[in-house]
Amino acid sequence: MRSFLELPTADKVLKGKPFTAVVACRRYWKHNIKTVRRLGTKRGGEYHEGIHFRYQGGQVRSLFSLLSYLGTGEYKDKFHGVRSRRPISRTTT
Repeated sequence: MRSFLELPTADKVLKGKPFTAVVACRRYWKHNIKTVRRLGTKRGGEYHEGIHFRYQGGQVRSLFSLLSYLGTGEYKDKFHGVRSRRPISRTTT
């Protein structure tokens, strides 16, 4: 998305139109959402409230939860013996 927003072609898509950002990541989400907002408004878009989904349980447990889900398509209670958490928390910006 960021690569597209850096292209002049994005002007045609965004100019005068509302847009938002949805971020689903474990870390650096504030930076990612700020970058999308900055690049989109630079291309003429009108930013509206964004949303961020995150895993609970700190870096290790959230990583294990994500890896477990990506590997099986299901959330498991444990991943290699470590309890994992589900992504239930969200933040709007």
